[in-house]
Amino acid sequence: MRFKVGDLVLNRLESEQGEEVDCEGIIVQHWQTPSMDGPGTVDNVVLYITLDRSWPTQTNKVVTHRGFKEFQWELKQ
Repeated sequence: MRFKVGDLVLNRLESEQGEEVDCEGIIVQHWQTPSMDGPGTVDNVVLYITLDRSWPTQTNKVVTHRGFKEFQWELKQ
């Protein structure tokens, strides 16, 4: 996984580069589990959500993402 614990990551919901950020959070925990879709593993993370435009009630909460798809996220510069 290209991210590590402590990274601030953001999600634009697969929109075009430069568009408004939909969600961002800090990676609090990372672990892998066996994939249910075949050989290999999947990444799982716990995020502390610092901004969530789609689900504002999630802001300042800790959320677990099982099967975390890192291609949907980027490191905040």
